[in-house]
This record gives sequence, C-alpha cells and structure tokens, in this order.
Amino acid sequence: MITVNIKKLIFPPYVEDLESQNFTEQNWTEAINVWDTNLSLLLRLQDAAFCNQMLQNESLHEFLGTFLGTRARSHNVKHNDKSEIELEKKVLAILLRVSEASKISSDQPENSTTLVDDLYTKNVISVPLLLDLAITYGKSNFTHTKKILDNIIDSVPKLMQDFEIHSTTVINYIKAIKDKFVEMGENVYEGEVVNFDSNIHDAKVYLSFILDIFITLDCLFTVFKPVVNIFNDKDDESFLLKIKTFYDETIPLISKLISENELNDLNILKHVSVSLAYHTLDACYFNPLGFTSIEGDNFSFIKCDENLNDDKIKDILAKMNDMLMYMIELSPLEKPVQCFVDAPLILDMEIEFDLNGKLTKIKNEISDGYPFNIYTCCFFFMTSNA
Repeated sequence: MITVNIKKLIFPPYVEDLESQNFTEQNWTEAINVWDTNLSLLLRLQDAAFCNQMLQNESLHEFLGTFLGTRARSHNVKHNDKSEIELEKKVLAILLRVSEASKISSDQPENSTTLVDDLYTKNVISVPLLLDLAITYGKSNFTHTKKILDNIIDSVPKLMQDFEIHSTTVINYIKAIKDKFVEMGENVYEGEVVNFDSNIHDAKVYLSFILDIFITLDCLFTVFKPVVNIFNDKDDESFLLKIKTFYDETIPLISKLISENELNDLNILKHVSVSLAYHTLDACYFNPLGFTSIEGDNFSFIKCDENLNDDKIKDILAKMNDMLMYMIELSPLEKPVQCFVDAPLILDMEIEFDLNGKLTKIKNEISDGYPFNIYTCCFFFMTSNA
C-alpha cells in the first residue's frame, strides 16, 4: 500500500471508436498505459487516500462512466487484447473496493457516511451506472458483480426507489416499441407503406432499442434478484406476461418488417427474451421457494433454503401455478412448431432452461400435499417434448 497521499491522478475519458475521436494506434497505446498505471496506483493507496481520490477526482468519475457506458453499448464486442482484459479487471477491482469501503470519518462520528453514500450524493453512483456495470460484467463475472451491487444497495437503500422510477420508464419504452411494431405491421398488411426502405430502417432502429433494453434487464436480473419484483409487480399485468406477449406476438411481426441483415439480431433478441423471462420466473417464484441455479449452468437447480413456512410455500406455489397455467393457456399451441423459430415463449423456456425438470423437483421436494396444478404443468412440458 502507498502510505502517503499522491497528487490527483489524471484519467482521460474512455473511448473505443478511435477514428471518430481522431485517435491513432499510438494514442490508444498511450491511453491504455495511463489508465493502467493510474488504476494500479489508485488500488495501492491506503483507504483514506483512496476515498479522497474517489470523491474528489472528477477525471476518474468521467473515466469510470465512459468506460462502463462504452462497454455496455458494445456488449457484443469481445475484447481479447491482454491490455484491455487487464483494464477490465482493474476497473472491477476499483468498484469492488468502493462497495466495500468502510465509514468515512467526520467531526461527528454518528454522522459518518460510507464512500458509496457520498458518491451517490455526488451522482457518481446512480442507476444508469449500475445498469452499465451489470451489462459489462454481469455475465462474465457474476460473483463479483453481484457482490458489488449487493454492497452498494445495502449502503444506499434509496437506490431501490430510484430503480422503481426507472422501471416505469423502461416499461413505458417497451410498450411504445411494441405499439410501434404493431403499427408498422398493420401498415404493411393494409398496403399503406409509402417508403418501404424507410419502414425497414425504422424497424432496424426499434429492433436495436428493444434488444438493448432486454439485454440490460437480463444482465441486471441475473445478478440482482431484488430488483426483479419491482418490474414484475409494476401494474396489473406482470412483467413476465409482458415478455410473453412481446415474444409470441410482436417478434413474429418484427420478422416480417426487417431485412435479412437484421435476422441475426432478431435471433439474439429471441434468446435474450427467453433468458429474461426465465430470470424473472426464477427471481419471483423459484428463489422465494428456496431454490437457486448456478449461473452459466441452465440445468442446475439446488434447494438452498429449508426455513420456509407452510403458508409462504402455499402462497408462492399458488401464484406460480396461476402464472404458468395462464401462460400455457394463452400460448399458441395448436400446431407443430420449431424451437426458437415459431415456438411460443413457454416452450422455448422449457427447452433452454428445463422447466419440466425444475417443476418436477419442486413438486417432489416441497409441493406434495398442496392442491395445485404443478402436476398439470409438468405433464404439459413432458408431452410437449415428446
């Protein structure tokens, strides 16, 4: 550890599109060296000096924001360069240390605050930054990302209220995009499209919007389950049903509006939607029943909580049963389908995440004796796979 204060470290903003910023390869190499060196120095500081840099260094704030924001927007780009990988590790280490920082002293100890508290007050830590964090690291480094988010929310519970506000905005965006695709689909059906190329362009833009939203939520729901219920309980129609409607009704419309160049993005959207739906089901029903999955292993399902009382089990099972049966009843199941081509969401979730196996485990371990139709759900999935 560095035992003395050092002058304020300078962090250039992070960029990745070198041409648009008039960067040369030499500029990029120099920037990487500056970021790497200064992040290393920052990590070596003792706690007081580290906190001071985190609170007072505006260039550091801008670097962290631009790094996470840029990486979040380029979620489909793999960074294989060794220097880039090291940079990712150091940024994650900085954020982990921030989340674990102890109380910051003040003249009145009872009024002392955590580093996270003060960074939240300065708007350095915010919901947008946490979303970028989840997208950048949620899938590649689940354990540390979850720990950072848990620590930050524990330090600043008010962030859950901020997530509540953002959830309304996000749900409204999803509805607006869905309505736009429906409108474009109706125009095509009625022969009202004046400029076909413009229609394809609009469909491409809205496809990009909804893909970014679903990827963001899937990463967030993967690493931070408490926020899922905020979305799922937002209004009369659960978020899970919103995903189902978009998957079963809107995505088929999109496939008729886009060019062949966007088919890969549409396929990604389908897989992300299935993952998002499963993580919603997992957080709202499986996890409260005491079961957990190992991230990265879609078929793992472990009973981890034996302390649930009968009334709580009964209530959760009833809600889960109603949800699954409703999804089954509303799904277009009258004709043969191909998974991830024209199959409904409920069937693609079964194929991708083994819903039948998980429901069977729930039935065998905790639901026997309760008068619910989990048996019917299991039978449905078994016959659907036959």
